Amino acid sequence: MDEMRTKYGTQILRTPPDVLIGFLKAWDEIAKEESAKNPYFKKVLDSQREYAAKVVPPSASCSRRIPSRPTTTGPRRQPPR
Repeated sequence: MDEMRTKYGTQILRTPPDVLIGFLKAWDEIAKEESAKNPYFKKVLDSQREYAAKVVPPSASCSRRIPSRPTTTGPRRQPPR
């Protein structure tokens, strides 16, 4: 991340909680609708949620629905090859 900041001018910002909560609520609705239409989608989503329940510590559980990691914004340039 240091290289992204210094070399490309990327700023590290936190997503505002109200924006994040809105995004997550919208995703829950989309996932619910898609799960009702697509059994394979539901199977994969259920599997992912089961896995997350095992590996995500309780203090960081989805019940809070706010991640501790910041999001990145800034120029969308590819690094030189």
